[in-house]
Amino acid sequence: MGKIFEKEFRYGKNMARIGWEEHVESELPVSGLRQFGYIAGYKDAADELVEQYEYNEAFVYPIMFMYRQYLELLLKNLNTQLINPVDFSGHLHDIKYIWNKMFPQVKDQLELKKSPLNHIRDIVYAFASIDPKSSNFRYFWGYGNKPTLKGKISIDLQKLKEDIDKVDSILYDTYGM
Repeated sequence: MGKIFEKEFRYGKNMARIGWEEHVESELPVSGLRQFGYIAGYKDAADELVEQYEYNEAFVYPIMFMYRQYLELLLKNLNTQLINPVDFSGHLHDIKYIWNKMFPQVKDQLELKKSPLNHIRDIVYAFASIDPKSSNFRYFWGYGNKPTLKGKISIDLQKLKEDIDKVDSILYDTYGM
């Protein structure tokens, strides 16, 4: 049996290759494929799990983590494109803080109307309220060995997917800039 990780490309079934985007970028007039891979990868994987959800309750944790990670990566990538990128040191995973700091520039630079901006804000705030530091769906135990999620929570995954799809339709063109 071969190695799991190697420093060269191998081909075959279920063989993933990281670095392919550098070759494509050198051949075509595109850039930002690595960012695209990260952002779209988390969203697309979560979408796939939502489609299969009725068969496995345990999928809720990776689904929620991946959608939140998608939002965080999307915002951080968008931040790099702002005329004056926001410094969110000390708030590394705080998507509500990041969005609030970026909002004035995003509004002006992307020339988005109020409704799409409100939709993005609402999704960011919803995630920030249930998972403010991006740990509640990654870890069962938090600081002090306390559960990260307490009590009962219902999540309409189909509605969440639709709301994330709407965010994606608004900001998709910013992935690889």
